[in-house]
Amino acid sequence: MDVKKKFSLCVPFMDQEHEVIYKEAVVLMEALHEGQLDPAFIERVENLEQTILDHFNHEELLLRNKNYPNLDAHIAKHHELLHKFQNIKHILVYDGVTAQQVKRIKGTIERWINVHLEEEDREVVLWLKTQGKM
Repeated sequence: MDVKKKFSLCVPFMDQEHEVIYKEAVVLMEALHEGQLDPAFIERVENLEQTILDHFNHEELLLRNKNYPNLDAHIAKHHELLHKFQNIKHILVYDGVTAQQVKRIKGTIERWINVHLEEEDREVVLWLKTQGKM
């Protein structure tokens, strides 16, 4: 997959952060599938969580500064995705990895890409552009 094309919203910081999140998520998925669950794995999970949190904070700051009218709903979607990720992280750290957990992680990542990024973030960028705020 051409990651740059897939994530391009024509907002450089968002595109770059989306690409980093996607690449970190792919590395986690590969480690899960290969059974590489060493201490570095948990560190990668925590790094991905921080990368996601930083990205959401950057995006929310932009939307707040531009007076995005659906800010609260967009933030709620960020909280939902982060909560799902944190639940998965908790299970991985304390209960270990099962086929079901791998499926949940994959589903969360796919939802973030297919729904949040490709639909919800595109909607935000379209609003910013139509309002002349980009």
